[in-house]
Amino acid sequence: MKNLKTEVIKKTKPKAKTKALPKSSPKFDVLETCSCCDRGNGVHYGKVFFGLVLVLFGLFYLGRNLGFWPAFNFNLQAIWPVLLIVIGLWLVNRRARISILVGVFSALVFMMILAFIVSFAQISTEYADEAVMPILPHIERVKATSTPAQTEDLKLNNFVINQVISSPVALEGSARGTWFFEGSFPVKLLDESGQELGRGIAQSQGNWMTEDFVPFKVTMMFTRPTSSTGSLVLEKDNPSGLLENDKKVSFPVKF
Repeated sequence: MKNLKTEVIKKTKPKAKTKALPKSSPKFDVLETCSCCDRGNGVHYGKVFFGLVLVLFGLFYLGRNLGFWPAFNFNLQAIWPVLLIVIGLWLVNRRARISILVGVFSALVFMMILAFIVSFAQISTEYADEAVMPILPHIERVKATSTPAQTEDLKLNNFVINQVISSPVALEGSARGTWFFEGSFPVKLLDESGQELGRGIAQSQGNWMTEDFVPFKVTMMFTRPTSSTGSLVLEKDNPSGLLENDKKVSFPVKF
């Protein structure tokens, strides 16, 4: 009898259906910035902000010194509150780059407003002064020092050698009576090349028919010279025209 080989058929369990995993969106690592980086950026922006403000102030004062701006005198006590407000706004918005521009613009606007206020106050003061008294022409009166301009025949009381003068200039002094004719003698102002800039007549303030010193006064207008130096010439009046009677004294001046 044949040995029948029995095949054992193993029942296999049906494979379980694999569930489809839900598609997940790709994950990206988010870099979190630390507060130290924000502080570093804030310090950097702060340096830029204060640097720009200082540059603006420097340019404004440079323009004022060169004559591009009027000679305004700022009151620091009035500036500080606005600067504190600008700095406070910058600290609140220090992470925004535009805060730098806002701060600079605010400082510039403040300076313009302050300049307008100062200018308006000066104009109002001038109008008030004009209403009280009429405007008188400015006359430069030079203070005497230890080295007055003088010779044996003439001396100036309010003028010194190499004195800086501007137009009009008022001079006072005394000269011997022989320098006068009909109570006066001519005075001229020359530039460095000898060109006449202005002329005046010195008038005696007392009896000129004497050989003693007689006080005199003269106010002289002159054109603006191109040179920085010149000379003040006082001439003895010589109605006769004789050369032996000609006499003059010259003092160096600066413009």
